[in-house]
Amino acid sequence: MINLNKVQYFIAVGQHASVSGAARALHVSQPAVSDAIKSLEKDLGVQLFRRIRQRVHLTEDGKVYFDKMSAVIKEFSSINNEMRNMGTHKITVRLGIPPMIGSFVFPHVFTGLEKARPDINLELKEGGSIELLQEIYSESIDLAIVADSSRFRYSNSSMSFLKISSTELMFCVSPEHRFADKKAIDIKDIKDERLLLFKEGYIQKEIITTCFREARIEPKVILYTNQVFTIASFIQKNIGTSFLYSDAVKLLEGVVPISFKKKIELDLSLVWKASRAHYSSVQGVIRYFSGLH
Repeated sequence: MINLNKVQYFIAVGQHASVSGAARALHVSQPAVSDAIKSLEKDLGVQLFRRIRQRVHLTEDGKVYFDKMSAVIKEFSSINNEMRNMGTHKITVRLGIPPMIGSFVFPHVFTGLEKARPDINLELKEGGSIELLQEIYSESIDLAIVADSSRFRYSNSSMSFLKISSTELMFCVSPEHRFADKKAIDIKDIKDERLLLFKEGYIQKEIITTCFREARIEPKVILYTNQVFTIASFIQKNIGTSFLYSDAVKLLEGVVPISFKKKIELDLSLVWKASRAHYSSVQGVIRYFSGLH
């Protein structure tokens, strides 16, 4: 039977590539970490580390063991947290959500969830839709609300999608902008605009970049950010233009939304990893969203 502390010491050394760094992180002595690693190697019958220039590096066997046991420890911690929460009658569900979607989804949906399931505590993680899907796949979070469109579809058979709403991606300008009175525009109309785009991992960037590429236009991007407030501030001051969801624009003053002639419509969906065994708390959140229709 392998001692769990030895495995945790091993993972810490692998993460820090240093016995002393692992000891500091674990708040134990260096000899205790060294002895644990030697004992674990003896138990397993393989060498896990080799020392090169005062640092330790995983061997090939060590890399395999590190990857497998990191997943085990993550699941171990998740189970322990779940049981502790059950003891306090409050169960944590880790939910990822893009900041712009959160601005108009939270007020009504999550107030309702709190009333329907007071035993569930939502632990929120902000990020772009693409980034959050990766975290669902790696099981860093339990659920996510993401956006996708006919211009950018996710293809992953291990994911389940439950559509909860829809929105439109719109070109946004200041009321003083020359396009402020337009009802609709084409991507070629904005080839000379100073643009603010979301960073990597956000679907807005992928869709707009694709539109410009198809039109053979090089966009003039002055800033990449994931802060909706920053984008709104630049638009309001007529410094730049950007692309926001129609529902989010309704919450902003001094921002004029304009549709594309070929509308960019998006579905907002709750996503989870279908191949993963979910706790009843996660299933409860899924059932809550299913009941909204």
